[in-house]
Amino acid sequence: PKPIPKTHGILVATLEMHANFVENLEFYSQWCYLSARSFGMPACRPDRLPRTKELITVPKSPFVHKKFQENFQKLTFKRMIRVYDTSPQTLDLWLRYIARNSLGGITMK
Repeated sequence: PKPIPKTHGILVATLEMHANFVENLEFYSQWCYLSARSFGMPACRPDRLPRTKELITVPKSPFVHKKFQENFQKLTFKRMIRVYDTSPQTLDLWLRYIARNSLGGITMK
């Protein structure tokens, strides 16, 4: 689809999404972008932000066997959508729409 052109290029909002599963995040970020287009708001396609990796080490046994440990890692993927040149009423309506239809496991800022 052809993007809606920016009229003045004034940045109104940035929507940052975080998730642990990249497939859900890709689908939801594309859905948010297409819903912004359907509202008539000029928006950038979802940008990839650096992922964060958290490493957790726990002992396998509860007592004296400190050498036997397990490692777990948690990856957090991020996407960002920028919205330009729109009214506050349209932006508020779009944000409420995507919050009402959000997927589980995805947080938004």
